[in-house]
Amino acid sequence: MRDITIYVAARAFPAALTLASLALLTRYLSPADFGRYSLAISLAGFVNVVLMSWNLQAFYRFHPIYRGRRAALLRNATVAGFLISAAIGVLVVMPLIPLFARDWGWGYALATVALTPGLAGLELMSYRLNTAAKPVGYFALQLARTVGNLVAGGLVAYLTNSLVLVLLSIAGWWSLTALFAGLGSWIARLEVAAEHRRMIRQMLAYGLPLTAASALISAVGTLDRFMLEALTNSRTVGEFAAGMDLVQFCLGAMGSAISLAAYPGLMAAFSRDGEELKPRLERYSSVQIAVILPLAVGFALAAEPLSKVFVGQGLQPQAAAVIPWASAAIFLGVLKGFYLDLSFQLARWTVGSTLVAGIMVVIVAVLNFLLIPLRGSVGTAQASLGGFAVAAVLSYVLGSRHAVVMPFCVPDLVKLAIAGAAMALAMASVTASSPLPALLVKGLAGGVAYVVILIATDPFEVRKTARVIFSRAAAAGRDA
Repeated sequence: MRDITIYVAARAFPAALTLASLALLTRYLSPADFGRYSLAISLAGFVNVVLMSWNLQAFYRFHPIYRGRRAALLRNATVAGFLISAAIGVLVVMPLIPLFARDWGWGYALATVALTPGLAGLELMSYRLNTAAKPVGYFALQLARTVGNLVAGGLVAYLTNSLVLVLLSIAGWWSLTALFAGLGSWIARLEVAAEHRRMIRQMLAYGLPLTAASALISAVGTLDRFMLEALTNSRTVGEFAAGMDLVQFCLGAMGSAISLAAYPGLMAAFSRDGEELKPRLERYSSVQIAVILPLAVGFALAAEPLSKVFVGQGLQPQAAAVIPWASAAIFLGVLKGFYLDLSFQLARWTVGSTLVAGIMVVIVAVLNFLLIPLRGSVGTAQASLGGFAVAAVLSYVLGSRHAVVMPFCVPDLVKLAIAGAAMALAMASVTASSPLPALLVKGLAGGVAYVVILIATDPFEVRKTARVIFSRAAAAGRDA
């Protein structure tokens, strides 16, 4: 329970700070510059997944095995793989610089390249702390990363209104944070020998197949923005990014926190006893939905006041139109990514996740091509929803047939659906004259309605558990 609380905090507090940085960036950068900022962050993330994912996945997999004296072998191989991948990343992205520089300038293009190594270093140190079961350190690193986005990004935007300086400041902060978090020490102790080269080959053999699926999933978010840029302009990218990121920062963060806390227990149950796994999976799916559903409903029903509070005026109308579609898309994305895709991981059938991700990319690309000319940024959000919906169904069907069946507790789902409907009705029935009071009133009304229905229907049998605890305590008191 302590670790769950820390992991939730490690995602919730940074998400709140990220909303603050979003509010500053959308207000003090022009709508077009915010669109280019979104493209730069998205491209750096995609390059990081393509080139670094194999190393991270392999480190995560081999860390429990390589303990004691063998830990240095894994550390050196991981650092060497990181440095090689970072160098390749710069070389791969460098030829793209003239394409960006032609329209937006050399400063923007070089700043985009500078983001990649810092982001990769932060991801590696996050994996290190997570595998070492250090949730407090993980929390501190995530908080430091997000404070950097707020200070180096939002504050620099406020002071200078310069996109290039914002990107360079964020890149510098990310790199320094990763170095102080332990990457600098790892690099300083780097040794390269024949056994390290063999270890790198072993890590590549394990990690590269997993990279394909991760890269395809990451490609969806990158593809959305680059297709918008190609078919419309940077301002439209900014409209989409403001609405989508507002939702993704919160829903994605909470889904990730619950997954981080539950994953070790699920893996242990799977390795010990298959019969123990099903009830654990049912409970995990119900908890994941119980947390993400009210957030998705709340964002969708409070889209207008949310956009007015957290998004700059130039992007507010379209961001408000994007948010409801983005809420549904990210809800399905969290359910797919953090629950349904566990089927492929448990069965070690990576082909399944790669196949689903590939089909999803094709669907999103086709829908974007059809919908962007008609509906602009809203069309991109609708394309994302369509892609995630198909991918979620495919993950469930393929996982059930070829991997591990991912169960749901139907009574829990019914109770949660009723609570979500009550929340939506409560939020729709109240309003206020100005954005902040409207957001607070809607959030309070919806939250109270959701909690009341949960207490009444008791999907997690909290009342039953409490009665058992009290009865045992009473019996112990009588015996005494």
